[in-house]
Parts: sequence; structure tokens; C-alpha cells
Amino acid sequence: MRFVKGDRVKHPARPEWGVGQLLEDGDDVNATVFFVGAGEKRLRLQQANLRKVEGPEAEHPALDSLKSPRKGRSTGKVRATKYVELPLMIESFLRRFPGGFQDKDYLNDERNYKVAAHNELSNKMNEPSFAGLLGSADHSEICRLALKLVHSTNLIFRREIISLADGLKRSPEQFSRSLYALLYGDEELESRFGAFTDALSNMGAANWTTATYFLYLAFPERHMFLKPTATVRMAEARGLGLNYRPEPNWLTYSRLLDFSRRLFNDLAELGPEDMIDVQSFIWCVPKIEEGEYDQSAPE
Repeated sequence: MRFVKGDRVKHPARPEWGVGQLLEDGDDVNATVFFVGAGEKRLRLQQANLRKVEGPEAEHPALDSLKSPRKGRSTGKVRATKYVELPLMIESFLRRFPGGFQDKDYLNDERNYKVAAHNELSNKMNEPSFAGLLGSADHSEICRLALKLVHSTNLIFRREIISLADGLKRSPEQFSRSLYALLYGDEELESRFGAFTDALSNMGAANWTTATYFLYLAFPERHMFLKPTATVRMAEARGLGLNYRPEPNWLTYSRLLDFSRRLFNDLAELGPEDMIDVQSFIWCVPKIEEGEYDQSAPE
């Protein structure tokens, strides 16, 4: 059977590999295939006896966002897809935190302080309290509480905190109203997210960490914090694209939410409670694998 680039296939002898996609035209002898459960494989077609699949059996988001491998300028060889099997990531995580997301060290080092920040927001900037501050035009207090929340974790880099603090001095009302609308507004999230990032841009503080921090703390059961380097790396390792752009935008954020929900489900054996655990996993695993894990370092 002739295979061409883009064909969806399964390996009859390796059902655990799941559905795969041809990364280039087969040459009647060999084929390079990306499998959602195993990453990139170079196969001998006669031995593999691949089976073409179509319809629902062929669907998988990791393949929908898959990019064909590029050839290196100097060697001409195909560069491997940056894919890592999830069991290997979980194994790395468990080496550092044997109890998974219930591990005592994990709770002390990674989760508890983020939960404390969530509780602080829920107590001081819940919808009624926030609305009361807006009603009395106490924008300075809103800004003070927001900065206090930012300082209560190590998630946002110092230079980004400085940019936010400077922007709050110039545009406290715009920030206050756009943040309230982001968290508690009635419009579609896409519109609210766009308005908030526009406000940050006007303040000179438009970056991914600030744009996603408050939603993440307010609603960790469904929203995610985006630290670009670690998160994009993890998405690539799982074969999923975020359409990442340096400037905060809705398409990237919506794909981040899809990716995070999928990863939450995939990490079921570790017992994740919410996106705080997913975000912590995303940040910790590469550091653990590289021997660079340091809880004191900013995420």
C-alpha cells in the first residue's frame, strides 16, 4: 500500500501507540510516522503493516496541530519532533514527589502558597467586594490589592511586576474596570480577555504572565497561568500547538485552555485537583529532568 504525507494510520502490533500521521511521503520501503502515544517513529513498511484509518478513528488534536519535520541546513537530516511520552514525564515528577500531587514536599513547595493567593483573592476581591470598591471609585485600593496578590507568589518576574506597578500609577481606573470585567463580566470571555490585554498594553504591562495571573488565581478549576517558555515547551512535548505569540491574544489563550484540560485528564493517576497542579507539573518536570529544580527560583 502506498502512503503519502498526512495519511492517518495505526500500527496493528502496537495499539498503545494510538493513531499516527505520516510526516512525509513513504518511499515504498520506509515511512516516518508521528504517533500520539509514542512520538516519531521511522518504520519499515513491510514489517509494520500499517493500516490507514479515517473518520472518528483518525481524529486527535495532537495530529491536527502537528507540523511536518524540517530539514537541518547543514546536514539535510530531518529534525525530530519535540515529543516526550507522558509516562516518562510522570516518572520524572514522581522521582521528586513520590506522593504525586498529595506529596508533602509538593504541597509545601508548589501548591500551598498558590492556594493561599487564591484564597486571598476570594476574600478581598470577590465579586461583591470588588463591585463595592468600584462603586466608591476606590481604584487605588483595587490596585493595591492586585499588587499584593502579585507579590504573594513567585509566578511573575520582577521586571514584569515593575511594569505593572508603573502602569497602575498611570491608569488605575482603566485597570480596575477591565480587571473586574475580566473576572466577573457578562460578556463572552474572548471579549473580556481582549479588553483586559488592551488595558495592559495601554499601561505598558502587556505580557502573558500578567494577562493570565488573575483569572488563574480566581478560578483555578478552569483557568491557566501562562509562563511562556515552560508552557510552550510542554505543549510541544505533548505534540500540541498553542499558536504562541509574544503578545497576549485570544487564540493562544483558548488553545492553552484546551491543552490544560487535556493534560489535567491525562494526569489522572497523580490526582490533580485543579489547574494549580497542572501548572506546577508543567513548570517542575523540565527542571527535575535537567537537575535544576529549585523551589526558591521564580516560576
